[in-house]
Amino acid sequence: MAQALVEAYGSGDDAAMQRVIDHFQLKRMMTWDQPSKEVRRARLRRGVRERLSSVAGSENESETLALADAQLLIAHSLGFESWTQLTQRIKE
Repeated sequence: MAQALVEAYGSGDDAAMQRVIDHFQLKRMMTWDQPSKEVRRARLRRGVRERLSSVAGSENESETLALADAQLLIAHSLGFESWTQLTQRIKE
């Protein structure tokens, strides 16, 4: 999932974008409002930057997303403080 977030952030890959939309429950209610790939990627980037700044104090304006940042967002979305806590819980 974290890798899909990195791919969607960077390239706007359709399959990766769909996995991110499903995970974060970002589906739009009105199906007639289907923005272009560029607009969706820009919205995703804005949302990721907002979430990262609130969680880690990061100001990422880059065209790329570090895997560690994606992992942190995934962990937080599932109620964990860190990726390490998430992976430890999965191992239990």
